[in-house]
Amino acid sequence: MKKGLLKRLKTESKPVPESEKFIDLGDIHIEGLELESSAGGMELRVAEVNTFDDLGPVIDQVYDGNMILVDISALSTDDAAMRRVANELKSVARDVNGDVAGVGKNILAVTPTGVYINREVLRGPY
Repeated sequence: MKKGLLKRLKTESKPVPESEKFIDLGDIHIEGLELESSAGGMELRVAEVNTFDDLGPVIDQVYDGNMILVDISALSTDDAAMRRVANELKSVARDVNGDVAGVGKNILAVTPTGVYINREVLRGPY
């Protein structure tokens, strides 16, 4: 019987330095598993916003048709700044007929045209 996918990922992957936040599955070779290098025209991007001025590139990505996960944890002690950033992202989502929702305490998801965020949380059969 073949090893499970997770066991193969653990045993066949290269060690990842602590400084890296993400694992590029394209760098991992697993026999019998092929990953497409480009899934389509839309990307899921991750952004860190430390000030309101950091929103420019984030907004550009939404207008370019990409989904963004915005980490606003740097603003967590400034309620006014968090509201201002959230209101601006809501305005952008409305403008492109997209959506915006909180994911956890300090993450906002912003989607482009035609992408709705389902607020129902999926849970396993625990």
